[in-house]
Amino acid sequence: MVAGIRAWSCRANVLHRSSVRHTSSITPGARSKGPAVKNRLKEVGKFKAPPQTYEYPESLLIFNNGAFKSSLVATIKVATVCFFAGSCLFLAPRYVIAEEEANWKAGPAVLLGAVPMLVVSTLTAPYVATVRMQLPSHARLSRQALMRFCNNLPHKTPLEFATVRLSGMQKTTATTVGELHPLKPRIGRIANIVRVIPGIQDKTSLWAKMSVWVREPRNKFFVDGMEGIRRSRAPGVWELVMKEIKKRPVVS
Repeated sequence: MVAGIRAWSCRANVLHRSSVRHTSSITPGARSKGPAVKNRLKEVGKFKAPPQTYEYPESLLIFNNGAFKSSLVATIKVATVCFFAGSCLFLAPRYVIAEEEANWKAGPAVLLGAVPMLVVSTLTAPYVATVRMQLPSHARLSRQALMRFCNNLPHKTPLEFATVRLSGMQKTTATTVGELHPLKPRIGRIANIVRVIPGIQDKTSLWAKMSVWVREPRNKFFVDGMEGIRRSRAPGVWELVMKEIKKRPVVS
């Protein structure tokens, strides 16, 4: 029994000495490899890929009537407003103050000044200065990616139509491709596109309906002409958008 215990203790001492020799044989450089590898992995983790470059912006200009034409429309609108204001402030009071003139002439003078403003406002309301389309990231990479996206245009693709107010300032109307329908041509109609929002009934108050001249809502648009397409950031896109719009029922 004693001899067996001695033999077991001798074997344990031999194994301990061999493990100590093996540990002492490892060089300091080999021991330091572990932290070095970890530091290198940290440096690799900190490396960031270069930002992806896009050929087109997120808000793409697909139709542009030009600054000159838009400025001309704005100038005409402002001129008619000034003419109406002059009729109310200067022409009509003369008939009230002058003793030799009948007072009832002040009313027709105001109406006469309002006629040009109403006519110009009605005729130029569908005028569109610019059209912009919001693009997803994959459609902004190249011309080919953009054309593939436009050939299969989703109905929820956002569009922004910029029109001109009576004040000469631009008004932006946000809509989607799915809300636009072609308008049936007829005498006196200038617009060729109408915005239709299904499932929404007009529940506005009387005051909201009376303030239509202040809000100047835009539901009808006129977008046509090769010049506006050539001035765009991506010629050919608007034709594909219009092709998608014409697939929907025509509104009379």
